[in-house]
Amino acid sequence: MNWRALILTACCLAGACAGPVRTRYGGALPASTAPAPSLSSLSLAASATDDDARQAVAEALGASGIRVDDHSPYEVQIGLSARPDTVGIFTKDGEAIVAPRRQRLLQSCRNNGYRLALAVSDRRSGAIVAHGWAEESHCAASLASVLPELARQSVAMLTRPGGTGSTLRWTQD
Repeated sequence: MNWRALILTACCLAGACAGPVRTRYGGALPASTAPAPSLSSLSLAASATDDDARQAVAEALGASGIRVDDHSPYEVQIGLSARPDTVGIFTKDGEAIVAPRRQRLLQSCRNNGYRLALAVSDRRSGAIVAHGWAEESHCAASLASVLPELARQSVAMLTRPGGTGSTLRWTQD
């Protein structure tokens, strides 16, 4: 009987940093009567955003069939945040975009929240034509390991926007 307890303990320790991770996402088109633009190509805006984030977004765009083209009439801006989960993100009116979260019961480390936001604008008018975002909370995973999933979900919300949602997957927490 002791060997079974030992195997069970070893399995639990090996999987201690793995668990269910919820990816929250959302996006929308601005409220207007104009039809949604066809986003067959986008240019990546020049910014100080992390190079890994720009690369992850470029790869996610390509995987979804959107070409990265410097001459596109639409440009995507990339916003990235990494913060302790105890810190929320609020609008200037005090409305929570992301509410602060508490540490889970029996959790041995504090979570970090990672959020990637994309905004597509018309280069001629400057109007925002679509936006999408995705966020996850992790105890041990690095931002670099999370970026591909955040980019995939954010880009998906550009091409099929409509409210918010979430998915659950098993990965490094």
